[in-house]
Amino acid sequence: MNKLRRIYRACAATAAFLFLSQASWAGKEGGIDIHVGSGNVLGILEEETHLHLDAFRRVVLTRPAFHSNTFLMNGLQKRLWDSTVARFDYSYKNASGETVTRTYHARSGQSIGGTMDDIAHGGSSSGSSSSGSGKTPTANDLDILKDAEERRFYTADNAEHVRVRNLDARGSKVKVTNGDFKRVRDAELKTLRHIEFDLRNGVIPEGGRITGYVSQPPCDSCTEVIRNFGEDYEIAGDIYHLVPAPRNAAPADGELGESNKAASRYFRVRKRAIEFALQANRVTTPAPATWGADASETIGALQAAEQGELNALPCRK
Repeated sequence: MNKLRRIYRACAATAAFLFLSQASWAGKEGGIDIHVGSGNVLGILEEETHLHLDAFRRVVLTRPAFHSNTFLMNGLQKRLWDSTVARFDYSYKNASGETVTRTYHARSGQSIGGTMDDIAHGGSSSGSSSSGSGKTPTANDLDILKDAEERRFYTADNAEHVRVRNLDARGSKVKVTNGDFKRVRDAELKTLRHIEFDLRNGVIPEGGRITGYVSQPPCDSCTEVIRNFGEDYEIAGDIYHLVPAPRNAAPADGELGESNKAASRYFRVRKRAIEFALQANRVTTPAPATWGADASETIGALQAAEQGELNALPCRK
């Protein structure tokens, strides 16, 4: 493990410890606050990125016609560049008084296969969350099924670390109320919907605490949903996000400036890694990995990309 990697993991561990130590376990007082984040968020989000990228690589390798098409692969790169990633830790006390944490890992947008289909058909899908009528499945219904099947491409998925699924918004409290249907697949809303699903099915109890990290600022409608979610389910917490600087603008001063710098680095490194990992006819099979562990080579690719040293990802058999 190199020095930079150790720093990232130390930052993440320290941040998680501090957030948990400040938690109020009395329950019954919901309220999720949203904050500007910087260094600690950067390390955590770089940890998140590599397994989503690994999953894309696995899916691409099941579709050789897509993999061999430079135009389509370039389109896939752009979709992944533009996506938001998020990690939410849900912590609560079990019957023995021990702190238990279930971590949710999310990427905004459609299923990977749905994204590839959309690109192959010229990006014609609206991404609407329309519920449809009768027994005819909507495009979103079909993508929900496709997304559920893609769990097998996330080899790190287990009871403690969960790849967030694209769940149906119908019947959920997690939905925007201003008609902005495209927000239904935002990473933070997908995560809250999955937490809600687990709450309703008794997987986790109400009254816990959320500590979240998001690569982009939540939109106004999403911010409202997040705060309402905390009140509805008596969940307290904090969500930290990066703030990219406006195009062609110098980073701001103070806390916002630190977040601008962290966001600039994060997106620069991520873009380069995606470009190298998702080249037409050059995608390789990633090794199995676990969330937050060192098994995947892609985190090394992220670091090498920043230094301009990455020529190709190693082949895994």
